[in-house]
Amino acid sequence: MSNKYRNLKLVIFDVDGTLYRQAPLRRIMALKLAFHYLLRPWKYKELLMLKEFREQREILANQADADLSTSQYRIPAQSAGVSVAVLEALVKHWMLIAPLPYLKKNVFPSVHKVFHILKENKIKIAVLSDYPASEKLEVLGLKADLIVSAAEAHINCLKPGTKGISYILNYFNIKPAECLFVGDRPELDGKCAGRMKIPFYQIRNNDDHEKLIVLLKKQSEVF
Repeated sequence: MSNKYRNLKLVIFDVDGTLYRQAPLRRIMALKLAFHYLLRPWKYKELLMLKEFREQREILANQADADLSTSQYRIPAQSAGVSVAVLEALVKHWMLIAPLPYLKKNVFPSVHKVFHILKENKIKIAVLSDYPASEKLEVLGLKADLIVSAAEAHINCLKPGTKGISYILNYFNIKPAECLFVGDRPELDGKCAGRMKIPFYQIRNNDDHEKLIVLLKKQSEVF
């Protein structure tokens, strides 16, 4: 991070894979799913529904004009022959609620220090996630000034779409040059940031958070 970031006023964070280690969590959830459905083989169709839901989201991420609010559930639900409400409840349980108890043990150790430095220097913190993130932040013990989800009606757009970032910048009245986007996936987070001319910082492990701390401290005297 060079002197061109001396006017940094806002840092936008992705959540999954950025604030916590996603690979261990996926392994835990894969085991829980396997155990659950091995004991309930008559419900195996639900696994296929979850798989198709995730695949449909990947497709929608590559469609600039996609209507996320309807397509993410409607298409997989029609394919499975169930109601949208049934699929939505299944997704909410397995993808939003069930992982929560395992988030804290997988948080990157240096994340809290990153947030502390930003708050100490009065730099706004926003979170932009493709899934609802408020409960995740609460479990992780992290507080942001703004939490935005792709599924919210006024966003209705997955990354690398830019509606989420545009909303955040307008909310704080901050220019792209005064912002930094921190995420783990260059093909989504990085591309999203690039479209808005916002610098992107990639997180691959805790060492990247440590490096970010060093870079932030170097700039703290000019914040």
